[in-house]
Formats: sequence, structure tokens, C-alpha cells
Amino acid sequence: MTVWHLYLLQNQAGMLYAGISTAPERRLRQHNGDIKGGAKALRGKGPFQIRYQFQCTDKSHALSLEYQLKQQPRQQKCPWFEALLQGAMAQTVTTPQAPIADCVLAPTE
Repeated sequence: MTVWHLYLLQNQAGMLYAGISTAPERRLRQHNGDIKGGAKALRGKGPFQIRYQFQCTDKSHALSLEYQLKQQPRQQKCPWFEALLQGAMAQTVTTPQAPIADCVLAPTE
């Protein structure tokens, strides 16, 4: 069975990007332009770091959580993910790739 992950990336300016993948570390390298295949919307905005990562039961679960996360207002994305990791919304948890600190958001335009 393939393991899917929901991840939240953040750059130094505070920009957030959510996605799902079976290989979040590879996907991060793609988004950062190290290897081919990153999202066009992120070109020139990196480097990004994995802010949070969550292991999902399957692709459907990952897509559902990604949709829920993307429906959150910008200021609520980090608290939403922290609640997810604390088990408030699911049971399978992985350790974040980067230390969890206050989510620094860039000013909205």
C-alpha cells in the first residue's frame, strides 16, 4: 500500500504552500527547482522548507485533508496543521521535517 503525505511548505518570506505526495522530500526538491517537476506557481519564490508533514491512510484521505487545509484562512493554516498533528483530527502522525515554531506569515498584499 502506498503511503501518502499532506505537507505544508513555507519560504523565508512566510509564503505557505500545501500539497500531497508519496515522497514529500522529493517534492520539496522539485518545488525548490533542484529537480524537474515543481509547481509553476512556486518558481522563483523559494527556497521552501517543509513546515509540517502528516502521514495519511491513503490518497483519498490526503486529498480530503488537503482540501480542508486549503479552505482555512491564511492565518489559520498553521494552527489547523498543529491540531492535526496533535491528533485532534486524525490518528496517524509523522514528525515534522522542520522544527515547529510560530508560523511566520508575510503581510498580505
